Amino acid sequence: MNDVQVKPSRIIKVGELVIVKRPPVTYQYKIKGLLGNRQSAKIVVDYVEDLTSEEEKAKLDMKNHIGFELRDRGVGRPTKRERRLIDHLKKNQ
Repeated sequence: MNDVQVKPSRIIKVGELVIVKRPPVTYQYKIKGLLGNRQSAKIVVDYVEDLTSEEEKAKLDMKNHIGFELRDRGVGRPTKRERRLIDHLKKNQ
């Protein structure tokens, strides 16, 4: 919070900046208001302003396209021969 690492039990105040690091994206939120007791997660948008840049959100989309091989469900793990073919294709890109 406000560029200082804190414990989860820290009391927050209106106007504070909360930074949440969930690699590869760093989210930033500004507290607009507080509630007295627990409420539904759907109303969070009324009390928090999302300051995360579009560039940071684009990193999340890029993560979904890089480093993962798509396989049909139920096919199982690739065999040793299939892994060699996959490695060969990756090297030739």
